[in-house]
This record gives sequence, C-alpha cells and structure tokens, in this order.
Amino acid sequence: MNIEFEFDAFLSHSSKDKDVVRALAERLQQDGVRVWLDENEIKPGDPISLKIQKGMEQSRTLLMCMSPDYFDSEWGTLEHHTLLFRDPTNSQRRFIPVLIADCDPPDIIAQFLYIDWRMPSDEAYDGLLGACRGDEPESMEQPELEKRASGELMVLEGHMDSVWGVAVTPDGKTVISGSDDNSLKVWDLETGQCRATLEGHSGFIFRVACIPGGKFAVSGSSDRSLKVWDLNSGRCHATLEGHSEAVTSVAVTPDGKTVISGSYDRSLKVWDLNSGRC
Repeated sequence: MNIEFEFDAFLSHSSKDKDVVRALAERLQQDGVRVWLDENEIKPGDPISLKIQKGMEQSRTLLMCMSPDYFDSEWGTLEHHTLLFRDPTNSQRRFIPVLIADCDPPDIIAQFLYIDWRMPSDEAYDGLLGACRGDEPESMEQPELEKRASGELMVLEGHMDSVWGVAVTPDGKTVISGSDDNSLKVWDLETGQCRATLEGHSGFIFRVACIPGGKFAVSGSSDRSLKVWDLNSGRCHATLEGHSEAVTSVAVTPDGKTVISGSYDRSLKVWDLNSGRC
C-alpha cells in the first residue's frame, strides 16, 4: 500500500549542528525534496513535541544527522528511538543514519549502514537524495535482523498512552518501553508479543535503560524515582529515591554497576546498583 507523505525528509539533528544541517536542507530543497526542518515548521507558541511527532509521521524518511552533540540531545534521542520502537529492523527504510561528525553511535544505531557526510561528496549526496525520494539504495546492506524477518512491518501495541522511553537488550531480542500510562512493557522482537507489563511507578515513565547482561532494566519517572526491574520475573528489584522533581534521563555504565540519572530538579545523581545508594 502506497502512503502519501507531506514531506520527503525529516532532519533529526542537534541545534549545535544547525549550520551543517541547514546547508544540507537547502541543497535537498533545490532538488525538489520536501524537507521538514524545525526552524521552518515550528512557530512561536506551537507545542514542540506535538509538531515533531506530526512531522515524523508525515515524513517519508528521517535523516539521522549523527554527531557527538546529536547523541547528547534529548530531542534527537526521542526522535530516533520513536522510529526504532516502531520498526526495530528498519525494514521500511524510515530512517537513514547520516554521519556529519566523528562519533560513536550506540550499538542499536551502529548496526545500520550510514551515509558519510563528514566530507560531503556527490556520491554521498546521490545516496541521500535517493533515500529521500524513496528509491531503493543499491549500496545499503540489510542488517542481520532484517534478513531473518518476514518483511512485514512489526507494530507493537498495548500501551494506553504516549510512549517516551525505549531500550533494547544487548542481544537485540527484547525491547522495553515506558509510557505515560505509568507502565513498562517487555516485548519479544522475534514474535512481536508482549512478554510482561511492569507496574509500580505512580507517574509517567520518561526514560528506560538496559543494564549490561540484558536481565535488568532501569526506568525514570515523573514520580521522582527510578526503579530497577528484573526482566525475567517482571518484579521491581529496587526503588531509587532522592530527586525532588521528575527523572528525565537514565544511563547505565558499561560494567552494569552504576546508574546516572538526570532530573528537572537540575541535578544528576550517581547510584550504586548494589547498595541502591546515591
């Protein structure tokens, strides 16, 4: 079924990379590409998150303009996590990673072949132009997950409200999602089935992070707490309390021993997962 899109390309980027992204947008527009760029589409007084959500839905392809600042940006993280949640293997080619500065993408992004735009070339531009127009890229190799998939779009449904937090276990087989419905869900990516619903937060869940090993996950909520979940049993292993406002960011160190959280209270807290202490 053909879908009519209002835009050909949504440019997901950090505001600190605006000069590079603006120049790319202008070049694409000169070739007839309908570009969604925040500075052109979001007007004073507009609800930012709603405009971004609609822009992604109305765009054929999201160009993920990767740089160190992009992966530090909460808006950029939200945008690419939204598309990864909807199509973990990118079978619909709904996003194209575009490397605009040296950086180390997270594993969930690094599995996809990117277009190198650090030194713009006609060859790289032709690939971008084709992706925006919906052409099948000849040089784009399919990731292993897509090779095993049936080719049908997988849609994971079950939450009762907006989904903000998404994390994938290191083996790529499980997704954990956090929602405004105050719950987390654990999804099997091979079957598309919900394995468990994790309940315990009394507020919106903004962020989810996996602990290396894939058996535990951490969530941050508007109820000002973090919770550590056992993904096998579906039980809350620990509750970390100390922030005075909503917890909006969560990260786990590679050794799985420490959690770092960010909050609207303008602080970050470093937690020892063994003791649960800040």
